[in-house]
Amino acid sequence: MDEFVVETNAVAEPGTDVVPVAALAGDPVAWKQAGILTADGSPSMTWELAEEDDSAGMPARTKGAALDAATKGFFAQMETSRVKRNFAFGNVAFDGKVSLEEAPVPLDQIDHLGRSFDPTIHSVTGGTAIHAGLEAAYRLSRQWLESQQGSLPVTVVIAVLTDGECGDPQRTLQLAEKIKREEPRISIAAGMFATKGSGTPGAALLQSIVSEPRLYAVIYSADQLRQWFHASLTATGVAARSEG
Repeated sequence: MDEFVVETNAVAEPGTDVVPVAALAGDPVAWKQAGILTADGSPSMTWELAEEDDSAGMPARTKGAALDAATKGFFAQMETSRVKRNFAFGNVAFDGKVSLEEAPVPLDQIDHLGRSFDPTIHSVTGGTAIHAGLEAAYRLSRQWLESQQGSLPVTVVIAVLTDGECGDPQRTLQLAEKIKREEPRISIAAGMFATKGSGTPGAALLQSIVSEPRLYAVIYSADQLRQWFHASLTATGVAARSEG
């Protein structure tokens, strides 16, 4: 997971996924990026997280609760930097169908402490329809891109997280290829929230749908999840900043 460690004050080369905190602090808004967390809320996400919950030093809890903790950790990490004004955040939850859709809003307008990002609290009907979540995220992405006025570079990252296999992998793959073909400003990241010793079902599909290899990761803990989420949502923004 070293490639997803982004907390550093080291000087980074333009276009890298390492965010030089000191250099970004106080920067004017010269680009905008939305991140849409697209999370699996199927029954398996209610299972206990096998690894220690290292994000808070607490005993293991469910995968859904670990995702909530990791997302709150991401917001806390962004809270200390004024670069957060460049970012917007949206949220999609799915199982056999989409159970939550939230359009991206500016990061600094979100009360992340007063809500839950556990996708299982919305609906647990069974199944894992990644294509349904991806389709909803794509629709929200297009709407957000169309709503942005002015000449600033705008990009979106759809961050898909699941711990299992898709019920219709061919449909998901076809949709991902459509997104890449139709809208180059949208990137797809994917995380396999695995359990050690249980394999990584569906990993091949997730590797196939990402926009570039660095946006895929196998994740075993809440802290690794936070690192992947932060790196996925900020990498494209840093590249836009370098080009702007």
